[in-house]
Amino acid sequence: MASQMTASELLFEIQKKQLDHDEFYHREIARLPMPHRLQHMALHLSKYFARLVANHHRSDATLRLWTDAFIISVSTCNTLNRKLEDLWGLPEYSPMAAAELRQWIDIAFEASVPQTARISYLAKHVEQICNATEKMDHIEEFPYRSCIGTSAAMIAGAAAAEIQRSGDLFDIVATRLDGVKAKSIFHEA
Repeated sequence: MASQMTASELLFEIQKKQLDHDEFYHREIARLPMPHRLQHMALHLSKYFARLVANHHRSDATLRLWTDAFIISVSTCNTLNRKLEDLWGLPEYSPMAAAELRQWIDIAFEASVPQTARISYLAKHVEQICNATEKMDHIEEFPYRSCIGTSAAMIAGAAAAEIQRSGDLFDIVATRLDGVKAKSIFHEA
């Protein structure tokens, strides 16, 4: 990504690219009513959590799962019209360069913790998203939007910290999305 960008611009670019990807390659999901779309995202995150628990010892499998968790979390934030920079609480007082974002993520989301601790963190936030989507089904009095948005952003942050152990977040996510695009008849190589 361009070295001249601020962290806010980079995060916006990630969210915009995800929105464009979802609108073009996952039209059937993008057109679902919001409660169904959020439930779909909760199912994806639950699937990734279960697979991470089962495969936490395989680095080849975990990078893809963390990347998928990041992608779905960003898509969830997009669905709720929430900016990652706001949900993460990026400092507003001094714009951070995109190059500094990696270090900020490592500190904010404790990149040094073992993967097993990060999986426990993921479990907490996946449970909160599932709980909120269930409460939507029951039409319960519950701040589902803030709960789901915050948990999705925290999953995205934890996933970003894990992904960055293997390389550049933007490049790894873009490569993963390219793999998904390649399955479409409309994808041009």
